[in-house]
Amino acid sequence: MGWAGASRRPRARVPTRPTASRLRHRLRRPHRGGRGRQRLHPRQSGARHPHGLRRRGGHRSRDLRTRAVRAARAAFPRPARARAVPHARVRDRGLDGGLRGRDVLLRRLRIHADAARAVRAVGGRRVAAHRGAPCGHGARCEGANVSARMSVIVPAHDEAHVLAVNLARMTSGIPRDALQFVVVANGCSDDTAEIARAAGVDVVELATGSKIAALNAGDAAARYAARAYVDADVRVSGETLLALAELLTHSDGPLVASPRFTVDTRFSSLFVRAHYRVWEHTDYRRSGHIGSGVYALSARGRMRFDRFPEVIADDRYVQQLFSPAERALLPGHSFEVPAPRTLRAQIRRATRIQRGNDELAERFPELRSESVVSRAGGLLGRIARRPQLWPAVPVYLVGTVGPRLRAATARGPQAWNRDETSRR
Repeated sequence: MGWAGASRRPRARVPTRPTASRLRHRLRRPHRGGRGRQRLHPRQSGARHPHGLRRRGGHRSRDLRTRAVRAARAAFPRPARARAVPHARVRDRGLDGGLRGRDVLLRRLRIHADAARAVRAVGGRRVAAHRGAPCGHGARCEGANVSARMSVIVPAHDEAHVLAVNLARMTSGIPRDALQFVVVANGCSDDTAEIARAAGVDVVELATGSKIAALNAGDAAARYAARAYVDADVRVSGETLLALAELLTHSDGPLVASPRFTVDTRFSSLFVRAHYRVWEHTDYRRSGHIGSGVYALSARGRMRFDRFPEVIADDRYVQQLFSPAERALLPGHSFEVPAPRTLRAQIRRATRIQRGNDELAERFPELRSESVVSRAGGLLGRIARRPQLWPAVPVYLVGTVGPRLRAATARGPQAWNRDETSRR
């Protein structure tokens, strides 16, 4: 028989692997020519369940055990569960946002809303001690420990450019009777006093410009024994001042305290930022110094001296009156001081600070003072371990040694001197 008429023998079929979909649905591919019907997947319509019950509508059929359980539940229904006693829901938005994790505990303990408002919130935020407690600037209180009272004295000399914003930051969201703000406008030629009156604070006006006279006049107008002294150009919140008052009113609390001091160098030149990069590692910075813009005294701490003496560095004078064990940094809070914008302005500012330190060493030698040699040795060791600070060391030396030389050669009394570049 020729090739054209020859019958083709069927080729043996090579078994192939089942596809992924067949594996997923566990379908068994029947052998070609095998007997019986093709097996269907149990989930397919018309398939027979292994227990012999026919599936309908594509849903899983119930076996005998399931049907028996359902019949038993129908014959012996469960008793209805008692509804939980509804608890008072706290409707204060400030409380709901501030309690966070404690809110869950308060709700589980079924504490009434009025009682829950007396609980301190997380992160320094506090709940009003009573419903509708009045706060400054017409705001509703987010926190009110009315037992903590303190007078905040703000000496201001031609500070109209920054006073309104800083006062609003200090007085917003705090109880009206917890803090007393006294702005002492001394020797002002602008509308500093009018801005302070518009903020709703107490105002004392002096004809001459003197920070020490302003501090003493503020003490005379203060109503509370605990005092805080805040420069008009620093940025500190009312929450931080209230936390200071609470810290100083404790019987075992410190005598003098201050928030952490931070410097804003965003608008400063490259040289000023390099200077403060090294300054962050000095002993004076790392030892938790008190002052430099904001410091507060308890009632016992304020009794340590009568009136502020005529000195340049009032903050350093107060710091050296107390031992390190009597000082404290307020944890979790800080205040900000704008840095000078130019290196020349930084040198003038450091010269005034150095003259104030020299004056204290000359007039009050009994006050505590740190060794300059030990501070320099500690700084050199920290810089040696940080090569990224080495390029900034020459700038720091110019900003540190230069003011000391200028202060040593200066003559005459120190007039009112401040940095104008940081107030732009």
